[in-house]
Amino acid sequence: MKLLKLKLLSSFRGLQEGFNIEFNSSDLNAKSLQPICFVGQNGSGKSNVMEVLSEIFYELELMHLNYASDNEEDDEKETEEKETYGYELEYLLPLGTGNLKGNITARIDAYQKIRVERKIGDSPVFYRLIKTGEYFRVTDRNERKKLLPTKIIGYSSGMNELISSPFIMMRFNYFHEYEMNMEEDIMADIEDSRMFYMDYETNSLILISNYLIHDDEKINIINEILNVNKLHSFRIVIRLTDYLGDEIKKTATVEKIINNLKKCATCYKDELQSEKKIITLDFFASKASHEAFKYYFKTASELYRVLYLLNSLNIYSIPNYKREKIMKSKNASTLAGLVPKTTDDNSVFRIENILLYKNGVAEPIHYKKFSDGEHQLMQTIGALLLIEDPGALFLLDEPETHFNPQWRSKFVSTLNKITENEVLGRQQELILTTHSPFILSDCQTHNVYKFDRNDGNVTTANPRINTYGASIDVLYEEVFGQENTISDLANSEIERLKNVELDDIEGIEHIEEIRRLARQFGESSEKFELLDHLSRLRREYEKKQRG
Repeated sequence: MKLLKLKLLSSFRGLQEGFNIEFNSSDLNAKSLQPICFVGQNGSGKSNVMEVLSEIFYELELMHLNYASDNEEDDEKETEEKETYGYELEYLLPLGTGNLKGNITARIDAYQKIRVERKIGDSPVFYRLIKTGEYFRVTDRNERKKLLPTKIIGYSSGMNELISSPFIMMRFNYFHEYEMNMEEDIMADIEDSRMFYMDYETNSLILISNYLIHDDEKINIINEILNVNKLHSFRIVIRLTDYLGDEIKKTATVEKIINNLKKCATCYKDELQSEKKIITLDFFASKASHEAFKYYFKTASELYRVLYLLNSLNIYSIPNYKREKIMKSKNASTLAGLVPKTTDDNSVFRIENILLYKNGVAEPIHYKKFSDGEHQLMQTIGALLLIEDPGALFLLDEPETHFNPQWRSKFVSTLNKITENEVLGRQQELILTTHSPFILSDCQTHNVYKFDRNDGNVTTANPRINTYGASIDVLYEEVFGQENTISDLANSEIERLKNVELDDIEGIEHIEEIRRLARQFGESSEKFELLDHLSRLRREYEKKQRG
């Protein structure tokens, strides 16, 4: 997947009408992952673009769910009831994504070009480039659905609810479709999530899936950074009752997943046939259990998929009226107050007591005791390790905020270690926002977009310097507008001392006293400039004294 262009035909999420960003497509043949990097001051608009993309793909996915209307007129009627905005979006998808067939020959290497247009007040319209060099409108719902990215993964290290809200609402829409199918005795499973948001719950799913079924070489990339040796054990608890205490009807797939988990468990207590409707499964990560998981679930990606399906059943613990309000929520602020926290008492599915061995530590450590940075690394790097689907789009809002400088400097190189040696590369798109020059220094200049907001309008441009391999000091000044290499308080004090001129000097002792104060600062270019200034003052003072 490769984004080519986003143009807004109306103001949207803090971005003005006419905002336009065109992405470079020169990295299509790259074997390594080449992230797109958004940088700029707080409030410059970089996160707004992530929010817009999340909202756009939410709407596009929503209009293709099976329970939605089957004709354009109903689509347009539903669209009119929503926020009115317009955009043009262009991107490339790998050929073969979604089992695409037909006379698609207009491509760059192994990609096909897709355009989605949404005029103000209208529904989105899909086009694909065909062999004549013209865009062909795609009206069939099933064919349009194949033109969407295979996966859209969202993450924010902070409280950016405008990014998370579309993903949360989509999760409830997926579940709503599942319930409707159940009512009609269509024993279909919850839609395989095209959109999902990485939060604390999914973090445990990512961790378990990666450590149970993994490529030793790639999981060791994470282990080396986290100083982890291996997974020790964990527990899964499934309670098949809803918020009213009524039994949940199982599909054949859910039944099969539970049975396969029982076959992989070290031991379990099955009370599903009793009034409690609970099964507790304990897993010790032995060689036998690893082999069992690989036999029944094949890949880490497949294991994650089925665990995510079970995790989605937690929506049963939320009353129907709240689910309706969540799906109809108009903005992030109202949604934040609607989604209740799932507790152990009312959850349908949960993973608990995850223990891992760390190198040099005799006893296993509970995953909850890991630092915020360790959790963040497991989520972001772990998701890339897990999700290999060609045509996937990752939207990561400041994925390194809890990392120490060493981890930040390794972030992009770690992504590339995970994706290296893949014949066609990942054919995925990864967009991240950051304030870290360490990450920026590993990004190609044509993939770096510096955001500025002036008089309310947002503009973007590639930096004037070559960012790849640039020093931290250079990047701070050129990209982040930070001329000083030290903090403001210390810099202010150094500047005060530098302002002492020859006429202010009362004697050599005065200069030496200032030099003594200068030595209290740590090493920096600002300190060296101060010392150089004092040496020059001394020479000038001595010359003046000699007449």
